[in-house]
Amino acid sequence: MSVNPSALPVIESYVDQKFSGEGQYVSARPSERKITFAPNVFQVPEANVELDLVAVMMPFSKEFDPVYAAIGRACGANSLRCLRADNIWDEPTIIQDIFNLIFRAQVIVVDFSGRNANVMYETGIAHTLGEHVVPITQSLDDVPFDMRHHRAQKYLPNSEGLTALGQALAAKLKQFSVSAPKPNAWPFPTPAPPSSDDDIPF
Repeated sequence: MSVNPSALPVIESYVDQKFSGEGQYVSARPSERKITFAPNVFQVPEANVELDLVAVMMPFSKEFDPVYAAIGRACGANSLRCLRADNIWDEPTIIQDIFNLIFRAQVIVVDFSGRNANVMYETGIAHTLGEHVVPITQSLDDVPFDMRHHRAQKYLPNSEGLTALGQALAAKLKQFSVSAPKPNAWPFPTPAPPSSDDDIPF
């Protein structure tokens, strides 16, 4: 089978036209059919989606700390904050903390580098919950076959590569900036009632 690299722009143009609401979709178009389910392994937290929260799923290894820092800078440039599971300890089991974090976040950045089994599992949770998933990787060969139809941001783990990663992620996350309108964000934020007559907007 021959490969024609010049066909890539044509394919990308078709995808952009087919999924014209790209501001709403990151990894895929949401399903039209809705389901309700109760997980057996996790407790569903009493929490709402935090519109400024980006959850990061990556291996817990020192070598990924600069990658996490680059993601943090990209989030900060868009008035967003990011957290990894090792930043929190609210539950007796780490997987419940991870589930809570995925559940609360508006966007999930997943790093497939090294084919980490935990990251694969967490990505499955995020996809099942209907989260916006942004994949990144140092090698496209590390992206599981079942997810290779999703676009992934490739990066190099050096200073120049991490700068480029931060810039690319900042551009992608711009659509989720807390300063930008989010017509389809759920749950919709409820404005706080004015505390005095001075607070009533005119």
